[in-house]
This record gives sequence, structure tokens and C-alpha cells, in this order.
Amino acid sequence: MYPHAAPMDQGFSIPSQFLNEPLVANVAMQYGQALVGSGKQLVDRELEKYVPISRLKYYFAVDTGYVSKKLGLLFFPFTHSVSLVTCCNESFVS
Repeated sequence: MYPHAAPMDQGFSIPSQFLNEPLVANVAMQYGQALVGSGKQLVDRELEKYVPISRLKYYFAVDTGYVSKKLGLLFFPFTHSVSLVTCCNESFVS
């Protein structure tokens, strides 16, 4: 339609050319790391107001054996034997 118009491909290849430059890639990486670090600090600070992390650590302190046992139950439920306590009406232990 417009013979003198530039093709649209040129606009999309410019950002990839910038990221191929080591200086630009290095600056972008440092900026991203700084942004993530400050975001993590903000989330930690705001979360600590409402839920103390020390209390959460108490509830989530489990060992590897416990986790492997629960994963085994999750992935292989048919191998779990359920032991039910049965009692008869005549012999209640007080």
C-alpha cells in the first residue's frame, strides 16, 4: 500500500540487538537483581507485621523421614495399611 514505509520487522529486532551487547545485558541483570532484592525485602517486612516467621517455622519444622513417608502415602496410597481400633461393647477399658 505504501511503498516507502519501513517493514515492521525492524522495530522488533532492535531490543534483541540491545540485549546482545554485554554492557546492556550486564546493566539489565544488575537492575533486575536489585529490583528482586528490594521486592523480597519489602515482602518480608510486610509479612512480618501480620505473621511472625518464627511462629511459622515451628509449624513447618519437619524432618526428611516425615516428608518421605507422606510423599509415599501420596504417590502410593494403595500400599498403606489402615489399622482400625475395634472394640466390643462388653469390654470397655476405663
